Amino acid sequence: ITFCNATAERLFARHATVLIGESLTTLGLHENRNQIISVIEGCKAVENLETSLLQPDGEKVSLLMSTVPLLETDGCVIGVICTFRDITEHRQAEKARAQLHETRMLTKHMDEAQEAERRHLARELHDELGQCLTAIKTDAVLIRNRTQDTEPKLYQSSQAIIDTASHIY
Repeated sequence: ITFCNATAERLFARHATVLIGESLTTLGLHENRNQIISVIEGCKAVENLETSLLQPDGEKVSLLMSTVPLLETDGCVIGVICTFRDITEHRQAEKARAQLHETRMLTKHMDEAQEAERRHLARELHDELGQCLTAIKTDAVLIRNRTQDTEPKLYQSSQAIIDTASHIY
C-alpha cells in the first residue's frame, strides 16, 4: 500500500502510517483470498470481486474489490489501483428481503393449510350433522305418527322436534 484514504483507515481499523508499506493480502480479507492474492501480485484488473473483512469487534464487513493496473507513461505496469466498496448494508437488505419472502411464503402455506382444514371440517360437520338431524327427524316423525290420536302432548312435542330439526338442517 502506497496511499490510502480515511475510509481505508476506518475499514482496516489502522492508521494510514501503519497501512502504508503493508501488503493488501495480509490485511485479513477472507473470501476469495487466493484470487485476491493472484490479482494483486499479478497486477491484474478485476471488477467487483466479492470478499469480506473481519473487524476487530467481530463484525463482518462485505466488500466489493475492483482493481486496475497502474501504468507508467511508457506502459509498464508499476502497481495496482485498488478500491473497495462496503456492501454490508446491501447484503443485510438482501437477507432481510429473502427472509421476508420466506416468511410470506410460509404464511401463505399456513393460510392455505388452515383453509383446507376448515373446508374439511365443514364438510365433515355438514355430513355428520345432516345425518344426525335426519335420524332425529325420522324418529320424531315415527313418534308423531303413532301418537297423533292417542297422546296429544307427545304428538305436539314430536312435531316441535321435527320443526327444530328442519330449522337446524
